[in-house]
Amino acid sequence: MSDHCPLLLVQDLVTRSPPRFRFESFWPLLEGYSDVVRSSWNEQCSLTNGFAILDYKLKRVAKHLKSWAKNDVGDIRKQLLVGQEIILRFDSAQETRQLTVDERELRTTLKSRVVGLAVLNRIKARQRARIQWLRLGDANTKFFHMRAANRKVKNRIHALQSAEGIATSPAEIEEAIFIHMNNIIGTNVPCLGRFDWNKLNLPKPNLSDLDSPFSEEEVRKAIFDSATDKAPGPDGFSITFFRTAWGVIKQDMLTVVNKFFDLNDPSFHCLNTALFVLLPKNDQPTHATHYRPNQPDPFLCQVDVQDNGK
Repeated sequence: MSDHCPLLLVQDLVTRSPPRFRFESFWPLLEGYSDVVRSSWNEQCSLTNGFAILDYKLKRVAKHLKSWAKNDVGDIRKQLLVGQEIILRFDSAQETRQLTVDERELRTTLKSRVVGLAVLNRIKARQRARIQWLRLGDANTKFFHMRAANRKVKNRIHALQSAEGIATSPAEIEEAIFIHMNNIIGTNVPCLGRFDWNKLNLPKPNLSDLDSPFSEEEVRKAIFDSATDKAPGPDGFSITFFRTAWGVIKQDMLTVVNKFFDLNDPSFHCLNTALFVLLPKNDQPTHATHYRPNQPDPFLCQVDVQDNGK
């Protein structure tokens, strides 16, 4: 017999960053969610600027929700598996003996709890799969997990061709994308034509209401008309949070929205952030130009407008 054992060497160059906060769509369905949001949001805040207050309260609510989900909610999938295992053992024991009253009550309680946990698990898996056209109960979680795993593999950039060569490490790929996007974003492209709006005979609307403050109903309608499960921003909150917590956060939201009229605010940078997402334009992207936003084609920016307005 040989005393040699195989040795597997793996060179993992992917940097592990700490997980960002992500609002879970099933949290509003659980008991205690509203209390956590209300108590953390209404805590005393020493700030006076509307933008800074909203940014501070969102971070504080995210911290409290994350702690509540860890301590009170727990692992949904693990609870589901434990509940199914206990029910299976009760069913196996019932074939040889009669269950006691306490055992029957526990089995009934576990069955109803397992059904609820299965629904929450499907909501969680559907949120990660980013499937909008499928309802919650129309499929099991295996399909959602397959879609989420496929998205994770597809969205990862393994290598990228740049002017300096082939970038393979995360730092090299980040530098190549930054150089490319920095060169094209904000580039002025000359336009050869101009529209003569007077010859289009368009009606002139009354724009006097544009300087009026936003009402609570307008802000509420804008939030409730938005999609709930779209990709969250840098703060991790989706539209589901703003819908479910509207009764608590509406006054601060209205203050911030109306403060947009003051464009010279030093705290506007607290909310004026966004995630830069690269969208591949083909199935096998290899260059930085294969991702959107790409460098605009000068030919598409040349508009030849005749005097007749066509």
